[in-house]
Order: sequence, then C-alpha cells, then structure tokens
Amino acid sequence: MTNDAMREIHAHDLQMSKDMGVPHHLYENSPEFIDWYGRFTVHINGREFKMAVTPSTLFVDESDASGPVAQLTGSEWLETPSGRIFHADYVTSMVHGGFQVFRREDSSPFDGFESVQHTHMLVYTNGAGQKQFFPVVVFFANE
Repeated sequence: MTNDAMREIHAHDLQMSKDMGVPHHLYENSPEFIDWYGRFTVHINGREFKMAVTPSTLFVDESDASGPVAQLTGSEWLETPSGRIFHADYVTSMVHGGFQVFRREDSSPFDGFESVQHTHMLVYTNGAGQKQFFPVVVFFANE
C-alpha cells in the first residue's frame, strides 16, 4: 500500500474517531495507525449481542470468531430538528439487513429514551426493511 493510501486511511480514521465521539486520548497521538474498539451489548429479537465498533467495521458478535463483520459504508452529519446527529452505516452480506450507529453532537440522550442511560443509538434494519432502535452505551478502549 502506498504512503498516500495510508495517509488517506489515517485521515479517515481520525475523522471517524472524532465524529463517533471516541475519547481524544485513544487517537490523538497516533500518527500512522488508529486502533480503538467501542464495545457495547444489545438485545435484538431475544438474543444478546456483544458488539464492537472500530473506525471502519462493526463486529456483530465479537465473542464469535466466525460471526458477521459489517463494513462501514458511509458516515455523515445530519441536520435534524433535534440538532446535529452523526450517522454511520454498516452492511454485511451475512446479515439480511443493516446497522446504523447514531450520536448527537453534544452526546445528549435521544428523545424518547431518556430513562435508558446511553450515548449512542443503534438502529437495526431487518431484511423486510423494519427498523428497531436500541439506545446503547459505547465503551471505547485502545487495543
């Protein structure tokens, strides 16, 4: 891989880290390679998933080595009536559907979920296009 390609990946991962709300100390002193995990647990359709998000992937069940790994397909800031919200979109061919992770610019809870401690919102879309919303607390760590 060329140096230009490596710089482009680093710039992407740096911006993704900032947008996702990763604590600064996990990436600010990484001049070439950014390596952090954000871990959270979510219950979907009666099953518990221990998920992990990185700058470019979402491990659907981190404890299962053969489990699906969803690739980041895009991210953007959205202007909404509730303020600016960061959105990251993940897709894997192993899951008939997709995942999105949202967070508010000020990291405040999402309306309607105030009673549940959370920093982010996971949205799961099944193969029929139905969406389920799961407020989650993402614990970021350096691996």
